[in-house]
Amino acid sequence: MRRLLHFAGWTLCLAAVTSVLAAEAANAPPAPAHDAEARAAEAFQRLYGSDLVRVRGTADLKDDVALAQRLLAAARQATGTPALLAVLCDTAYDLASGHPDGYAVALESAEFLASQAPARAALCAERVADVRQKQYAQASGEAKAAAGETLIDTLLALVDAHVAAGDHIQAVAACRKAAGIARAIESPRLPVVEARRRKATHLLQVQRDIRDMRALLERDPANKTARERLVRLYLVDLDDPAEAAKHLEGVEDEALKKYVPAAARGGDAAPELACVELGDWYRTLGETAAEGAKPAMFARANAYYERFLALHETEDLQRTTAALGIKKVEALLADLAPAPKPAAAETSSPEPASAPGGDVIKSGEWVELLSLAAFDRAVVSPKEGALVVRPEKDWGGFAVPVMPSENYRLVVDLERVAGESTLHIWLPVGSRAATLCANHGYTEYGGLADIDGKHVEHPQNPTRRPEYVFEVGKRARLEVEVRVSGEAAAVQARINGKPFVQWQGRQDSLTTDAGRKTCDGFRFITRQSTIAVHSIRLNVLSGEARVLQPMKP
Repeated sequence: MRRLLHFAGWTLCLAAVTSVLAAEAANAPPAPAHDAEARAAEAFQRLYGSDLVRVRGTADLKDDVALAQRLLAAARQATGTPALLAVLCDTAYDLASGHPDGYAVALESAEFLASQAPARAALCAERVADVRQKQYAQASGEAKAAAGETLIDTLLALVDAHVAAGDHIQAVAACRKAAGIARAIESPRLPVVEARRRKATHLLQVQRDIRDMRALLERDPANKTARERLVRLYLVDLDDPAEAAKHLEGVEDEALKKYVPAAARGGDAAPELACVELGDWYRTLGETAAEGAKPAMFARANAYYERFLALHETEDLQRTTAALGIKKVEALLADLAPAPKPAAAETSSPEPASAPGGDVIKSGEWVELLSLAAFDRAVVSPKEGALVVRPEKDWGGFAVPVMPSENYRLVVDLERVAGESTLHIWLPVGSRAATLCANHGYTEYGGLADIDGKHVEHPQNPTRRPEYVFEVGKRARLEVEVRVSGEAAAVQARINGKPFVQWQGRQDSLTTDAGRKTCDGFRFITRQSTIAVHSIRLNVLSGEARVLQPMKP
């Protein structure tokens, strides 16, 4: 009872302090960041200073973890006061990251802070990587490889965070570390990691070239060579036509002057008659681009061709030209670096495999599931190691007949090629299923659909959050972790390393589309959009996963 009263006391105290700080923030003019941080530090000291001194004064780290859990819970109540939230998360991470029992809290602290403070995403990604590194170092036997694969995922997410922050030196360092782990565990993803390292190294050189071109233009604004080089660096190497358009003044190249402003407005704004021309232009750019920039240029070319086909229904020379343009882009992509060597559990062909019923995937294994997909070839086509979903009418997709019995991780590498931005993934959760709406094109929200019958956009759906829009032509990584215990379940999802969904509740709260309450494997569904799924990797954490007979997509 005393502990319960103590918990209630500090919760009420936190609520009062948070309310005061939030009110001050709302009524006062914007204060310098250091002032807000100083006031938050003072509030933290009043609330938890004595607790911090107490736990740091003992040799037992378990009380550090217990306090970290309290601080993380408090942070979730302090979303209206960002500075206080940051102090709470920072301290929770420091306390929890020193003991294996606290690793889960440390990871949650870092991920929650990243979701609330995007400017600190790179720092939070570093923290997650540090914890995953510790888990990898302490693992042994079969668990070592699984921990290594998780660490590789984390390091690649860290690469993305550093690239987003413009810190390409650190991105290259993270790639090198991921490559070292991949070699140590003999991961089949080593070629993928090496490709990322080459791309990060290229971006680092591009960053330096941009700095040099800017310096030349500062000395001589009339330097046409430097001006055009700067535009091409942004346009091709960084795949940023909007930024390239800002530097067009003074460029003499007629193609750049004609097409860059149109490209800067985005593919969805392109008029029908311009799409084939823009597709041809981007394909030409890709043919002469550096290796790391070719995929993005070809993806943009393909998106313009696809848009033209969607808008232009008449069977004529223009439509045939656009269709042939897509074929040519696909051939150019096939000529790029060879696909990664498949893992032992994979097949080298993306054709759907008829796995015998009763096959079992055991705990600790990372298994590629793409080859097990069942689909209608009118909607889905296997191309260059990926499955490309092109719904002819409204909805379309494929099924993967694999059923985990308990806890698992799923990592999906995909990209949006063209069209609207809807993506649903049907996830087994114990005896039920959850529908993850990762990219909802016809509503403003994403999350888990049908929680207690509430769809994803319903105000009482606890997972409702702003939709995540996958950019055309850019690879994205969706990471899902599902855990079940008795009648309880938890689903967490991250997109490109950033938290997207975090839900806990009863299994019977979950239903799927069309009211189904049972599940027979994974499903990937898109609506009015073309999605390329490059990899679907499953890691069974406990129990097993059974490969069922192929089911209807």
